[in-house]
Amino acid sequence: MGWEELPTLSLHRQMLGLMRTKLIHNLVANSQPPTEEEAAEAMGAGGLTFMALRLFAFWLSWVRFHVVKDYGAMMLSQRLLDALQVWGGEGASEQEKELRKNLFEDFSRFGVAEDEGPWGHGVSTTGECSLGVKEKGNEAFKAGRNLVAVSHYSMAMDLHPSEASLYANRAAALLKWASGSGLKPEERELHLSQVVVDCTKAVEFKPDYPKAHFRKAQALVELKQWSNALSAVDVGLVACPGEETLLTQRKELIEAMPEMHRPAQEEEEEEEEGEEEEGEDLLDVE
Repeated sequence: MGWEELPTLSLHRQMLGLMRTKLIHNLVANSQPPTEEEAAEAMGAGGLTFMALRLFAFWLSWVRFHVVKDYGAMMLSQRLLDALQVWGGEGASEQEKELRKNLFEDFSRFGVAEDEGPWGHGVSTTGECSLGVKEKGNEAFKAGRNLVAVSHYSMAMDLHPSEASLYANRAAALLKWASGSGLKPEERELHLSQVVVDCTKAVEFKPDYPKAHFRKAQALVELKQWSNALSAVDVGLVACPGEETLLTQRKELIEAMPEMHRPAQEEEEEEEEGEEEEGEDLLDVE
């Protein structure tokens, strides 16, 4: 099951997820000594800039060592590199000056990030990083370690939040986990609802994404939201005309749904003679 991995993965995920918060923004906001008025109001602020710098250095080192180093590089924007060079001001202690110098030299050797990064705080990673973390998720998924896969896909999202396949893959892992035994009804509903959210996000980034439409409908069926499930399939067929697996899913859904939820009888088209083409496996990750 991979249970032994989950505590460590959870910690890595929480640490990486700080890049989505205001942590970096707040640390940089405290990179210069306070004025006399600010220091008086705070009842003294000695060592504040050095503390902020050490926290920043710790976070950067943690993420790079535990998440990034095996796949690619972490880069800082020009704004952050400039902030490092003057961190603490001219009155900074020798220790602080040495640390800011080491951080600047360490990260500037990877070049300057083209923009402020996916979350607007100045930290970016090369594309290989999210791909590497995603592949870890794929390996866990194929081994049946679905919660481990969910953690890896979530971390990959932090690195590359606009990649549609990450949301679709996490949805696949959550679907498999929710279909297992032993979950309380409220936990199962929570996981299935997240599948719907993830698939909705996936098709925002990639509207013609059969797997995302298919899994969204699957989750809605499990939630007994029959009308919403049928709507999800129909939206998918508009975006992916003639997608065989979605057509089959629609037919099976109508047959399975309670009569009170069924749409008005539609005229059935005659099936073409000959063998049907085998559709894509929409249950697998990519």
